[in-house]
Amino acid sequence: MSTQMQQLYQQVILDQSRARIGNTELLRDAAESPHGYSHQVNPTCGDEIELEIELREDGTIAVRWTGDGCSISMASASVLSELAAESSVAQMLEIEGAFHELMHSRGTMEADESILGTPRRSPECRSSRPGSNALSWHGWRSRTHSTKHKQLVRRNTMPEVIDAPKNASVDEVREAMMDVVDPELGVNIVDLGLVYGLSVEDDGTAVIEMTLTSAACPLTDVIEDQTAQSLEGIVPAYRINWVWMPPWGPEKITEDGREQMRALGFNI
Repeated sequence: MSTQMQQLYQQVILDQSRARIGNTELLRDAAESPHGYSHQVNPTCGDEIELEIELREDGTIAVRWTGDGCSISMASASVLSELAAESSVAQMLEIEGAFHELMHSRGTMEADESILGTPRRSPECRSSRPGSNALSWHGWRSRTHSTKHKQLVRRNTMPEVIDAPKNASVDEVREAMMDVVDPELGVNIVDLGLVYGLSVEDDGTAVIEMTLTSAACPLTDVIEDQTAQSLEGIVPAYRINWVWMPPWGPEKITEDGREQMRALGFNI
């Protein structure tokens, strides 16, 4: 990133973290229109956001959130709220898809300004803390489809786009699992080599063969919670089969995972 773009990015963070658009009390069951709720935590650095999405009858979207964390995570939630207020559900799904693809490009892609907006509006994805950047967007992604389903049911209409998870492909499940980050190492579990196998059964259930860096790892619950959040809206059900043979070792880390770890200061 050029010095000029770095300065612009830092200014966006500063402006949006101060503006905190959408940072207001959640309505929960008091919301009048179909709504969804997500609680997102980045255990690597302590960022935490509670996000609420409401799809109003007039087609507008309300995003409300509360939380605490670094300026990057707060700025990203503010940008999400601002974009949602100006977009339809279809437009926001396209924006989120572009953002998700950009995040996983690890800096090899340029942001599509026709979708994500100008640099002053688009959530930049090349910071050293991508987990903070994506926290609120993970919440949006995990709740949108189920909230859309509530809206369709309320209107008694047949869904024309998507109203419930359909059978996902193994590649789609793998892509979703890249949102699950090992809390100690700060790298997603796919690139760490912790996912030994993936399959999707006839009824759409995703089966995940997974291990941990150590059988005594105390963070199993955190990984399971992140997996549930990442797969919500992707598959109707999932099952984790914990396996310990062969044991995990650093040789299972992908080259992308090694690059991420080196960026975080690990000597690997």
